[in-house]
Amino acid sequence: GLGCQSPRPLAVTGHTYTQPTEHRANTNIVAIDLGLSGIPHGDIQIAAQETSWTNDGRLVIVVELENRTRRDLRVQIQTAFKDKNGHFLADQTPYQTVVMPRNQTYRYEATAVDPKAANAHVRVRYARPG
Repeated sequence: GLGCQSPRPLAVTGHTYTQPTEHRANTNIVAIDLGLSGIPHGDIQIAAQETSWTNDGRLVIVVELENRTRRDLRVQIQTAFKDKNGHFLADQTPYQTVVMPRNQTYRYEATAVDPKAANAHVRVRYARPG
């Protein structure tokens, strides 16, 4: 848990955002489809994020996404894990389709399989038809 630290601000942009170096060690990058994120009044905002570790040393990430619209949003969320040097590992979760109820916060959690995972890249996009 984050205790009483204030949560670190996260940039919500397209897939090109690079983190400031001092944040790289323990901050996830959350990339949200441009149509979803629109600054400052996007459909989805990041309410919270935290990282922890399983007993056997694998990375667990939790992201709370807030649906700021008046409609249910159907989105897909996927996590790609990275090693400590920022290189993507083969360890990726499949895209998961979720319905985020209007004006509510959705809690997304992913656990790495590869113990080398030190960071993660979470992608959020509108659910593709089909």
